[in-house]
Amino acid sequence: MKAIVDDDVSSTHLDDYSYLGEGEAARSVNSPFGSGFVIADSPEPEVKWTLVDLTGTNDPDTGDIYLGWDRFGRIKDCRWYNYNTASDVDRIKYGYDRVSNRIWRQNVVAESLDKHFDELYSYDALHRLKDLQRGTLNSQKDGITDKTFAECWSLDPTGNWKKYLQDSNGDGSWDLNQSRTNNEVNEITGIAASVGVDWPSPGYDHNGNMIRIPNAKASGLDWAQFTSDEWKAFTTEEWEGFEATGTYTATYDAWDHLVKIDDQSASVVIQYEFDGARRRCAEQKLEHGVSQSIRHIYYTDPKKWQVAEERIGNSTNAERQFVWGMRYIDDVVVRDRDVGGVNQRLYGLQDANWNTNALCSHDGVIQQRVTYSAYGVPTFLSPMFEESDSPSYEWQYLYAGYRSEVDMMLLYYVRNRSYICSLGVWSSRDDVRYRDSLSLYLYVGDSPLVGVDPSGNELKHKDKCLEKYPYPDAGKAGDGIAECMAENCPQARTSREIRECVNDCLGGASADAIKEWFAELLCCSANSTSPRPDPCGCGLEFNEKTNKCDTPGPCRNPLDDSSGFHGNIDVCQGCCEFLACVDAFQSLGGGWADIMRDVIEGTFNKTRCDTSCI
Repeated sequence: MKAIVDDDVSSTHLDDYSYLGEGEAARSVNSPFGSGFVIADSPEPEVKWTLVDLTGTNDPDTGDIYLGWDRFGRIKDCRWYNYNTASDVDRIKYGYDRVSNRIWRQNVVAESLDKHFDELYSYDALHRLKDLQRGTLNSQKDGITDKTFAECWSLDPTGNWKKYLQDSNGDGSWDLNQSRTNNEVNEITGIAASVGVDWPSPGYDHNGNMIRIPNAKASGLDWAQFTSDEWKAFTTEEWEGFEATGTYTATYDAWDHLVKIDDQSASVVIQYEFDGARRRCAEQKLEHGVSQSIRHIYYTDPKKWQVAEERIGNSTNAERQFVWGMRYIDDVVVRDRDVGGVNQRLYGLQDANWNTNALCSHDGVIQQRVTYSAYGVPTFLSPMFEESDSPSYEWQYLYAGYRSEVDMMLLYYVRNRSYICSLGVWSSRDDVRYRDSLSLYLYVGDSPLVGVDPSGNELKHKDKCLEKYPYPDAGKAGDGIAECMAENCPQARTSREIRECVNDCLGGASADAIKEWFAELLCCSANSTSPRPDPCGCGLEFNEKTNKCDTPGPCRNPLDDSSGFHGNIDVCQGCCEFLACVDAFQSLGGGWADIMRDVIEGTFNKTRCDTSCI
């Protein structure tokens, strides 16, 4: 696709696309739907998202013009550039560790305005997020000065938050020190704060749906810590918001759809209706028992579940319309909204994890900015990064591209489920059961800075090749394959153990599906360690048309090897290739890195490495 064009009189181009090259695999910002995008240009506001250097100069690290990628194909510079004013309107740079965890985030535009919105992260041994610090990064990108915000987590073995701490102003002391308890099915049973406001504990029905949701919008305030001057300045409106810290009461239907939310403190009730494709098709808001409006929601293709337009009441005219881009399923390019008979057009600018960072008007002027806690609590900012009171433009697609509730900003509607960002958990159990984790409520494996879950049911893995070639599903390799491998294989440590695991899970002939999956994944990984195919001269290239490995030169196709899964297949020709193969599997997390090292050593007969080439 070359462009998305409005059907207005002027045939306005909303997005023009440039690609890495014809037939290239998707490498742009973790997109499972796109195809090698490197530029998305919006001519109307004269703003473009680009991974290409503006002057065509080669990156000194990678040796090519694709400034937005590092040598392993990870996004390192997510840039939105206004070519009318010749200035960046939003630009985020990233750094990674050796297993592809993001370890720092630099907000270049905020820094140019002397605002402190850089972030530094650390992880535990299971690659789960452990803490976040916000402020200004030092030159080595390993420390923060001018701290403005911080979060810290202590996690149990299944990923539940045992403790959560928050420093809301960066003064070095925790404004919230919270302990949590969970039962055997990972439902939250208790929340207690030694510092800060106590939140009510959630409650669940017999199906595991959260029916009592803590309202944390006033968290961080503690009347016992107020000074006399703060009490004098405390207004009636602030007191009403302060007192509102209570619970939402949620109601679910027989299919576990969230159909009603009751905010008793504000006498507000929101009711939802769903169509036969499980999509939310209507929203009705009531205040003090009086209906305020009924919003009807119309969608695109049911597989994509994207909102095309919304209408109010019995009106046949759209109150707002959306245009979705091709880079990602939740890539909101444009929203048109009727405001008193005048069309308000806004363009959304997203970062590498699809968070909406800024809203841009049709003439290229930034109208609002947004920053988020690690798990998605939004803070709305002015164009100059000053904190503002509320989301004045009613833009609902925020954190990771999820749809937020206008009146309850701590709740996101994510297709099949609702996500509660203040708690960092889903409101209901995962329909696909234990495919992603041992907890049915866990959000993206406690790795929210690189993981997204646009369906509400399945984590989109940070590893692009594993996204392209996930574990064979039941339809391809027999019932229970994903569950069996997830349960048993992470405990294996040698090629023999993993082979036995595969045979136990699949049995006999079905193991062919795993052989094919592994060969495809390996081929993809060997060619995804750099934006340029074949970085070490092995000769392996992936053919998008045939979904097979093309093997010019000395390399051989693993699928054609007569000795099977553990034959002596000489794919990686030397030290650099072998390291690339091993490193490609590091991002699988958990025990998979060790398993794949053993498998590669056993399969490719590479047991030692000449360190002179490192």
